[in-house]
Amino acid sequence: MNDLISSLVGISRYRRLMSDTHLDWRAIHFVLDMDAEGRLVNVSDTFSGPKDTDPKRFTAPREYSLGSTNEAPANFFAAKGKHWFPVNDKFCESPVWAEFERARQANPKNPALLALREFHKRTPSKENIADILKKDPCTFSTAGKITGERYLAFRILGRFLWQEPDLAKWWKGEYRRQRKERAKDWETGRDFFSVGKGKLAESFPTIMGNVPLASFDKAPFRSYGLGGRTTIMRLASAERTATVLNRFLRDPDNHFWLGMESVFVFWAEAEATLGATAKPKTDFVSLLSVDDALAIRDYFAGVWGFREPSLGGNFHAILFSKNVNRAVVRSWLTDKLDAVEMSVQRFFKGIELHEHTTKSVTLRGLASCLLPLSEGRPQDPMPHHAALLLEHALFGRPLPAVILYAVLQRQIAEMVKESEKRFDERLQQRTACAKLFFIQGGIDMNETAHLTTAHAAYYCGRLLAILSAIHDHAHEYKSASSPAGKYYAATSKTPALEFPRLLTLARYHLGKMSQGDREKMEFGVWHGDPEKELTGLAEIVAKFNGQAGSNFPTLLELEDQGRFAIGFYFERQRCQRWKYVLTQRNAKDNK
Repeated sequence: MNDLISSLVGISRYRRLMSDTHLDWRAIHFVLDMDAEGRLVNVSDTFSGPKDTDPKRFTAPREYSLGSTNEAPANFFAAKGKHWFPVNDKFCESPVWAEFERARQANPKNPALLALREFHKRTPSKENIADILKKDPCTFSTAGKITGERYLAFRILGRFLWQEPDLAKWWKGEYRRQRKERAKDWETGRDFFSVGKGKLAESFPTIMGNVPLASFDKAPFRSYGLGGRTTIMRLASAERTATVLNRFLRDPDNHFWLGMESVFVFWAEAEATLGATAKPKTDFVSLLSVDDALAIRDYFAGVWGFREPSLGGNFHAILFSKNVNRAVVRSWLTDKLDAVEMSVQRFFKGIELHEHTTKSVTLRGLASCLLPLSEGRPQDPMPHHAALLLEHALFGRPLPAVILYAVLQRQIAEMVKESEKRFDERLQQRTACAKLFFIQGGIDMNETAHLTTAHAAYYCGRLLAILSAIHDHAHEYKSASSPAGKYYAATSKTPALEFPRLLTLARYHLGKMSQGDREKMEFGVWHGDPEKELTGLAEIVAKFNGQAGSNFPTLLELEDQGRFAIGFYFERQRCQRWKYVLTQRNAKDNK
């Protein structure tokens, strides 16, 4: 973890990110335009859509603050409406009043502040704001929003207050004063991340909006005589680290979210010989959140057959999860950039199920498929599942058996829900996840190798898929259940107990079909093209007998259950063509 913090501190230096820490990316709901005399000209909202919960964000001044707070500290540049339009018109009791007065005293001739003061001499309230705007399409309820919990900013003669040069300079000094006042009683010392001495942090700046960079709530941290200072880190180091992380959390090339609570942050440092300001590309990592298989193939192959090589350097990655105003670090890793890129390329090759598909499986999809659906929608991934998959994708860490176990448990639970909307999508995700477990051992069970993969458990999965296809066709695709839905759990664990009975049942189902359909489903359809051929029941049984003899396995271990699942998926995909083939053939026979 020390290497990651040192890297972030270094980035803040050579990219000069600390020059504007007094500014922040802030949401502002309403903008109030005034003339030079402080008369309200117009009120406009900044919402990008029909809902008023997605306001535009501006680079605006922010108060110096450490630790978590319920809301962003108010300042007169951008504050909630209730601070500007207080109850009973007691503006002097508003939290922004003292700050406004300090700015006015430091800049007595500033025209923007004079205009704003004239505006407030008229003691505006919710009622007369509505009166002022009665000529515009602004209702009394809108005025209530302006004077309530929404953030607003003033714009005088087309320029925001913080865009005034005098006020911008004053605020920069005010921000430094607030910082100095906050840390005046803290001890001075050194840490491992910044050169020289400085104030040692007893409270930390925030990331992800309102989450402290570091916090401790356990008594042992106080047993070393540290008091409130529970970790040796200079305030300057903490500020630099938080500043860079917040920049990365705004830049889509440096992060992506795995649900609502977990975020993956990554960056790269160029090798020293390339210079500190060189910025290696890490855009290949963002492909983990993209479901466009063509874009992934084009990136690694190059649209024109060539792609410029990436700069060398170190790659860093952190997986955070948000937990009740705490940022929990689930995983942090460092490796060489070129090794990470090769690992990601192998990962995409591992999860590819169909050679010509246009849709890929995302990392979030892989982690989400291990959990049940919630109200018909995928749940946010479990942080430890996401961490294991990320470490495998980026750094080639072996996937533990717990991932395969989770895949198989969800497979059993959801096979009875074949009619649900997301069934095929989640089956694909689980199969891709199971494939990753095997490909790390050099076993690639893909669509191309499907017909030639020889393993008893794999054949059992294929057999269940074609038995289900026979059942569905015999019932004219109107049956509410199938052998796959009813017997998947039993056949994938104890094949010897279930398959003899299912094969007997298949003879009955074949007997219900016409002679042509029965022969096709039992002996297959041959075109001379392997991709168009459909394997019949007899061939799969013959291959199984050649591999395992005439006896079904009594018990399948965990890995063999994974082989069963992959064989079932690919054979099920092929069996989905049976309905089309039989319909077309029967139409030709009837002419």
